[in-house]
This record gives sequence, structure tokens and C-alpha cells, in this order.
Amino acid sequence: MVVFRALGPEAAFVTIAFLAFMMLLGYYAYRKRVGFTLQDFFLASKLLGFLILGLSLFAVQYSGNSFIGYAAKSYRAGAFFLAYPAFMIALLIGILLLAPPLINLGSKRGYTSPGDFLEDRWLGYKPLIIITLICLFWGAFMQFFEQFYAMGYLGSELSGGVLSWEVMVILYSIAVIAYILLGGFRGAAIVQAVQGAIMLAGLVLMLTLLPAAFGLSYSEAFQKLASIAPAKVAVPKKAILYNLWYSVIVLVMLGAILYPQMIQHYLAVRNPKTLKRMITIMFPCYFFTATSLWLFGLFGAAVIPGLGKMESERVVPLLIRAIAGSGEVGYAASIVVTNAILCATLSTVGGCLIALGMLIAKDIYKRFVNPVAPEARAINISRICMIIIVIAGTIAALRPVATIWRLTEIKFELLMQAFTPVVLGLYLARLRPKPVFIGCLVGLVLAVSLTVAGMPKPYGIHAGLWGLIANLAISLGGSYLTKPTEEELRRGQEIIRDSKIFKGAT
Repeated sequence: MVVFRALGPEAAFVTIAFLAFMMLLGYYAYRKRVGFTLQDFFLASKLLGFLILGLSLFAVQYSGNSFIGYAAKSYRAGAFFLAYPAFMIALLIGILLLAPPLINLGSKRGYTSPGDFLEDRWLGYKPLIIITLICLFWGAFMQFFEQFYAMGYLGSELSGGVLSWEVMVILYSIAVIAYILLGGFRGAAIVQAVQGAIMLAGLVLMLTLLPAAFGLSYSEAFQKLASIAPAKVAVPKKAILYNLWYSVIVLVMLGAILYPQMIQHYLAVRNPKTLKRMITIMFPCYFFTATSLWLFGLFGAAVIPGLGKMESERVVPLLIRAIAGSGEVGYAASIVVTNAILCATLSTVGGCLIALGMLIAKDIYKRFVNPVAPEARAINISRICMIIIVIAGTIAALRPVATIWRLTEIKFELLMQAFTPVVLGLYLARLRPKPVFIGCLVGLVLAVSLTVAGMPKPYGIHAGLWGLIANLAISLGGSYLTKPTEEELRRGQEIIRDSKIFKGAT
């Protein structure tokens, strides 16, 4: 008989001790700062090694919404959501498209934020810079916002209702703001690297102990799923579902690489050799994690059938409670797994928060509001804004209004409209600022309009992809059918040249 056991006071003690340790790491990072500068606060002066950056980037990308929301999507969609491991590997391809040239440019031309690249590449054309920053801000804030949902589901479910959704969200918020304000990007990256390692350990434990908790092997669970919900393991017969499958892969591949927290990691890399070493860490971590969470969703659909759309967000916490109820070893392991998911949540919250602070302080305040502001003032502005963002996110997340996966789709659909100015701007010298701005604006309007009109996926293709198609058509057509100025063409050529040349430290 399966017993769903809530975690007790000792689990809370471990979690509190863990949160305290995270804050201690933030203080350690504070002591290791190299001056009170924007480059040090937001990029750790490019002194972090490939292991820290690789694990940190992995932890930032895999979040609480992955553990809670993506596994729940697998529960609802069945084997069809094998798109999940596929789009996470596609994401690495996207990283290789954007990161190497941006690392070279950042080192040669001294970028410390996305806004530095945008102003340089697009000759200070404010409408394009602002609309691109809005897309980037939206992506980071929505990723940040999703984590609060995951915090609430995880805490309230595993505590057996002893701690409410609201209490868990507030406690986690206090912890993450503490180590971010202390350590900046250095503190966030060090903490996130530790969290990434704990995440991997938690996944291994959960994969190992789930079959024993339910008395079913994975193959037996899938056979059971085939008997009670055959549609979840059947090959899709409708062409529109295949369109949706490919649409999801492209949506994530072209959207997730544009997270400002990921761009921040690219700019913090010293040289492309460091990136290559990071990828050797990230590839197996990405594949293993995505495949594991996909399996958890399918396993949950077999052993805990009947959860509704919103209820399915509870599937991973319920699986952990079953492990906790399987015996004392399972109970101890469930505490580790719980903290692994907590790591996934807090690492992403931290990464998003420091990136949002960077966008506000460096790319908006210091660029458009007060260009002569001292760097120390800009850093303090970012800290104040981060506190406000945490409070806003906490309040907004106290009552869930959609599934985490739907929030993820909406996030990428608008974020990916920045693909043209950020990514294509690295490769196409003929692109002109005004057509690219109009393309981004039309893409955003089309994506939002289709969603509001109740057509979020025409022909199985996400509204954001339709928006990007229009975006590309206008940006490319407007740029190549009109003659660029000498300055526009020269700047484009300079960017492409410098993106291929690296003269920094090895």
C-alpha cells in the first residue's frame, strides 16, 4: 500500500539550515568582490571559472517550474511531451548560435549588459533598444514569477498543509533576496553552482526510489498507463499535433537563449574556450534532467491517475510524499529531493533577479535616466528595484491563475521577438534599425492579438512563432529592399568582424 507522508519538523530544520548556508555563500561572495563597480556586481569581473558558470547556467535554466510545471505537462500530455528533452537539447544549439560571437564582442568592446550591445549595434536607436529591453525584461520577470508558483506548490504540498502557500512563498523570497543583495552576480553564480549539483543528486535519488515506493518498475508503470490511458502513449494521428511538437522546440530554442540571465552568463565568460568547457558540463546535465522529469510525469500519470489540469501541478510533490512514506530511508531521501527542487527554484529566482536588476540599473536608469550617475548609485538602485520586484512577484503569485506550462509558452512567445535585433544583428550587416524596430513591434502585436482573440496556436503553431515570422519578414524585407546608410553598414560589418576575433585572456 502506498503511503503519502508529509515531511515533518526535521525537514523544515534541514531546509532552514540550507537557506542559511545559501546566505552564507552570498556573504562569502561579498567578501570576494573586486571593487564596487557595475562589471563586478553584474559580471563578477569575468573571474569565474567554467565549472561555476556551467553549473550556474544549468541551474538557472532548470527551475522549479521545470520540476513542477514541465513534469505536470508530461502528466497531462503523455509521451507526446518527449518534446521536452528535445527542446532542451535544441536550446544548447541555440546557445552556440548566440554565445560565441557575444563573448568575443563583450571582451573586445567592453559590454557588461545586453543594452551595451544593443546601443552599439543599433547606433543608439532608442525605439529599438527600448522594445528589445521590454522583451528581455518580460522573459526574465515571467521566469521569475513562475518560480513563486513552484515554491507554493512544493512547500504547501510537502508540509501536508501545515505551511500555507503564502507562507512558503514569503519565506523563500526573503532567503533569495538576502544572498543576491549581498553577493551580486558572483554570489548568485556560486550559490547556483552548488544548487545545480544538489539538483542532480536529488534527481538520481528520486529516479532510484520511485519504483520501490509504488512497487512498480518504470516499464510496468508504462504498461499500466497504456491500459488506463492509451492515448497518452499512442502515436499522435493528427498532423496538427506534429506541428505543435516542432513549434514547441523552435519556441524554446529561439526564446530561452534570449533570457537576460543567460546573456549575463555569456558576457561573464572570459573567452570561447571557457564556453566549450561549460557546454561539456551542460549537455549531459540538460539531457538527463529533462528526460528524468518527463519520466516522472508519465510515471505519475500511471500511479496517480485522475488529477485535473491545475491539480496535475501537484504530481511531483505527491511522488515525493510517496517516497517519504516508503520507509525511513525514503523519508531521508525525500528531504534531499525536496531541497533539490528548492535549489532549482531559488537558483532561477536568483538568476532572474540579478538580471532584472541589471536591466533596470544599467540598461534603463544609467542609460536613459541618469547617464552620469556613479556606478555605486546604479548598484544601489538595482538593489532597491530587486526588493520591489520580489515583493511584486510574491503578491502576484499568491493565487495561481494558469498552469506553469501555459505561463512558459506566453513568456517565450514575446521574448523571442528579440531574436532579430539580438541574434540576427550578430550575423547580418545589412539589417537596419528602423525596419527591425517595426518588425519587433508587429511581431509583438500579432502574438498578443492572436492570444487575446482565443487563437493561441493557429494550425498547431504558437502565436509567438507567427509573430516572429512577421517580424523576420518586415525586418529582412525592410532592410534589404532599402539602402542602408554608410554608418549603418559600417557598424554592421564591424560587429560581424569583431564577433569573430578574440584578443582577451586565454
